Amino acid sequence: MTSVNPAAPAPAFSGAISLDQLLADQPPELDVGANFDEVKTGRRVVFLDDDPTGTQTITDLPVLTSWSVSDVQRALQQPTTGFFILTNTRSLSQSDAADLNREVVDALHQAADSEHVSYVIVSRSDSTLRGYFPLETDVLAEELAARGTNVDGVVVCPAYIEPGRLTVDSVHWARTNEGMIPVSHSEFAKDASFGYRNSDLRDWVEEKSGGRIPRDKVARITLNDIRVGGPDRVLEILTGLRDRQPVVVDTAADADQRVVVLGLLRAEAAGKNFIYRIGPSFVRARTGQRATPARRQAFARDLRLGTQPIPTTPARPRSTA
Repeated sequence: MTSVNPAAPAPAFSGAISLDQLLADQPPELDVGANFDEVKTGRRVVFLDDDPTGTQTITDLPVLTSWSVSDVQRALQQPTTGFFILTNTRSLSQSDAADLNREVVDALHQAADSEHVSYVIVSRSDSTLRGYFPLETDVLAEELAARGTNVDGVVVCPAYIEPGRLTVDSVHWARTNEGMIPVSHSEFAKDASFGYRNSDLRDWVEEKSGGRIPRDKVARITLNDIRVGGPDRVLEILTGLRDRQPVVVDTAADADQRVVVLGLLRAEAAGKNFIYRIGPSFVRARTGQRATPARRQAFARDLRLGTQPIPTTPARPRSTA
């Protein structure tokens, strides 16, 4: 299918801006807490990770590198809010990625049925918009439908807050040495396998779907919805989704995603079904965890002082998350 690409990266852009400039007209954050009690009573969340970097923002979740029914059963038996399955599909061919997603859903469904556990599938991918979208979410929705679960919406939330990959007014941004730029003007958009030309996520969905999903059919949740309307406004938007409709989600802080998660949990409790296509930061919010920047800063300080042992595995590059 041929992608719908503008002649040049969009939106047009004249130079990097500061984060303060980007957020100048946005309302203040709304803090609803980590929601752990509601997360714990919600559906078990299963992260299909298309690249090994997805676990770097969280702690204390199982990570599976194989996915037999018995493997998945053991993960479901753990007292956690979710777990990872490392699929590494970003390194596979398109057809192999599709087949692997089908295989995982089959094993997951059998295991969950045996353990009497309800679940929601997360397609964890790149915060700079690279990866097999919408292929993977399409395949997951088809496989779920074949097993009796019709997906109402696909939640697209690629933010990774620490390195500055944020979404504001539906436009996805990346931090550079010069400041914030729309991600379509970054090096990541020129990727040989997963390149793109749009930073507005509504246009990006249209582009990556080859025009099958037009911009005006993509719903959105803005910072105003999140910070002013709160979980009730998010729930209202999610309740209106039908037939695998994508919804793109703003994020400029962890607090934004925690509000969105509350809306999602309440929509799912009312019977709505979603697939999430998300970046690393959303993992924390959906599993009831908080960021621990002080701990990371202390670790970095100790490395500089030579009081912390150097990890024996290479550091994971943030650009690949």
